[in-house]
Amino acid sequence: AALGTVFALPWDGTYLAGTKGNKLRVAPDGDYKLVITAEKPLAEKHNPAHVETQTSPTFTIDRP
Repeated sequence: AALGTVFALPWDGTYLAGTKGNKLRVAPDGDYKLVITAEKPLAEKHNPAHVETQTSPTFTIDRP
């Protein structure tokens, strides 16, 4: 993506837990930040310079 491009990623408040990530759980009410880590195109494995991490602003889950 070009610099300054904004992506919207919907999240329904669930996450995969367990040792194999095979148990769907619902995040409890509270304040959260999502951290997304991705390898850059043509990245070398295990090279930290080829990884990007973005952290969302804090958001609140407060179900009725």
